[in-house]
Amino acid sequence: LYDLILKRIGGQCGFAEIRDGEESIACGLGGVEGHPLGLFDIFTHPERRRAGIGRHIISEMLAWGASCGAMTASLQIMVNNHPTLATYDKLGFNKSHEYSCRVAP
Repeated sequence: LYDLILKRIGGQCGFAEIRDGEESIACGLGGVEGHPLGLFDIFTHPERRRAGIGRHIISEMLAWGASCGAMTASLQIMVNNHPTLATYDKLGFNKSHEYSCRVAP
């Protein structure tokens, strides 16, 4: 599935994964088009959270983005996802705006 997604994204794309043996415990997707790095689908296995693994994936993705010429990075986080908001705060991210999603009745 990620191969199909990566082929549709313009610019450079990267996928990071941390494994423990055969088990994938964290992953993330990044795309650089121009100067921003977009971070997508950053995920840490629920039983492995609160150990810095997600922060490590993000840091690696940021380093990769910088090597591709990205000068900034952005992502979207649900406003009620407090642990994730705290992680990105620690990494120096700032809130730029809010948005809302709507579904048809």
